[in-house]
Amino acid sequence: MRTLVFQIAFVLAAAVGSFGQTGDMRVIVRDTAGRTVVNAAAEVKTADGTARPCSSTAEGSICRIEPGEAIAVSAEGFARIERTATAGELAAGELNLTLRPAGLRETVVVSAERTEARLGDSPVSIAVLGRGALERTAAPTLDDALRQVPGFSTFRRSSSRNSNPTTQGVSLRGVGASGASRTAVLFDGVAINDPFGGWVQWNRISPLAVEQVEVVRGGASSLYGSGSLSGTVAIEPRSTREPFAAAGEFSAGTQETLTAAGFLGTNYQKLVR
Repeated sequence: MRTLVFQIAFVLAAAVGSFGQTGDMRVIVRDTAGRTVVNAAAEVKTADGTARPCSSTAEGSICRIEPGEAIAVSAEGFARIERTATAGELAAGELNLTLRPAGLRETVVVSAERTEARLGDSPVSIAVLGRGALERTAAPTLDDALRQVPGFSTFRRSSSRNSNPTTQGVSLRGVGASGASRTAVLFDGVAINDPFGGWVQWNRISPLAVEQVEVVRGGASSLYGSGSLSGTVAIEPRSTREPFAAAGEFSAGTQETLTAAGFLGTNYQKLVR
């Protein structure tokens, strides 16, 4: 009789040990304060890398686990945790896991767009000289007209009419006040700075051929490249709403100084109608 009781007890102990090694395991998930995480999702990571979901209950999750497999738990606002159950936990059939709050992560997206925007909506300092302002000014050259913009200057502070082009590097806000310009000058989106020193031959741009000039004071390298360390001067070519438009000017002075410029443009859409 004693032998039979001993055999039955041995069989029951073996069955319990077998259930602890291969079978259902209850997974209880809590936070660092000891509170139950109700939205935690548990899954079993098998040896071949696949995932097997666990069933959810009011008290936790029930996972069917084999020896060597791991349990992964995740919840919104908490860092994911993955752990392999110990032999004692397998024998007990219960696994207690503690989730820690996820670290703060901030995604910063920096984008730059060269699109039209209202002057008041722009976050940078911009000065605009329109067609009317260019016609009202007495400056004979474009660089002289731009001197009315605060912060704009050239290396020699002299007009392009009587100075060498290598001294016409643009300075905005006092940055790059040397022969090498630190300001990008664009005509219809194309840089006209000298590729060697960055200076600009202003006498090649007639004010008659300009619709407006936008002066961006401050770094704009994200939009216009590395040449716009101190800012950008964007020159837009003249346009017309009429089928044809023409303009011209002539000036003369002492020491045989003669200057002539002309503009002839057409609006193709108005022309074909």
